[in-house]
Amino acid sequence: MISQLSFSEVKCSNLVQLSNSATDYGYLGNKERIACSYQDLERSVRVGKKILFADGGISSVVKKIEKGIVTVEILNDGKLGNKKNMCLPGVKITLPTIGTYD
Repeated sequence: MISQLSFSEVKCSNLVQLSNSATDYGYLGNKERIACSYQDLERSVRVGKKILFADGGISSVVKKIEKGIVTVEILNDGKLGNKKNMCLPGVKITLPTIGTYD
């Protein structure tokens, strides 16, 4: 999930960094760098894999992974805001599944 971001337009071909180092919702992202609450993002994705944002409304592809930063290229124009979801198609994620208390 995108942690905190004042609404920002992202444009096709832009490079955006996803950082999991600011998950306390105190970091206000921008169109160049977005905070992500998924701590294992850099270990889960691979260069060339897609990441979708905001219910799939914005597509991106992973270009680089280094030092806790995943750099993606945006594939279509769109508007991102805070606490929007991310989808990692074809990626095994390390989040807990629904438990008995759910």
